[in-house]
Amino acid sequence: TSLPITKTVSVSAVNDAPVLATPAAVALEDTIVLDAFQTQTGKVVGTDVDSANLVYGITGGSGDQITVSKTGSYGTLKVTIATGDYWLVPNAGAINALKADASQTFEVTVTDGQTTAKANLVVNLKGVNDAPVMTPITKIGTEDTPLLFAQSDFTSAYSDVEGDPQSKIRIASLPATGVLKLN
Repeated sequence: TSLPITKTVSVSAVNDAPVLATPAAVALEDTIVLDAFQTQTGKVVGTDVDSANLVYGITGGSGDQITVSKTGSYGTLKVTIATGDYWLVPNAGAINALKADASQTFEVTVTDGQTTAKANLVVNLKGVNDAPVMTPITKIGTEDTPLLFAQSDFTSAYSDVEGDPQSKIRIASLPATGVLKLN
């Protein structure tokens, strides 16, 4: 015959860490002209099998009860704490100044209050040497009197977002009357 035996089994709950999906990379492309870049939006997605109360953030970021933000060399990333929605506001001046490709990485986070998961949001930047800008140069003189130009007339009208110096001057057009002489 057999006798019944009673055993007690205790199961203690253990916190399962949240999981954070790696966000899709953001791509911004510079062209040879000065560009304006649109705000990029997306969502950081976290899951947790034992918690529905997730809080999103950015490593090294600061914020308030609604959003957290962090400014990098090429833009500012803001994340909504409750939803993971994000927006990246590009720094057009810094991106236009790129001569070559670059990238910026923001480490985004999600926490259940006990453990934190991290992933990288990568911003890939296609840099191009932007064309220099020359503003019009206007000189007014007296008829039959030579009108002289100095190098400073040209260098003061020249700008280059990458900071490259002016290397040569080309006269693209002249008025219908008059003569241009090079001394």
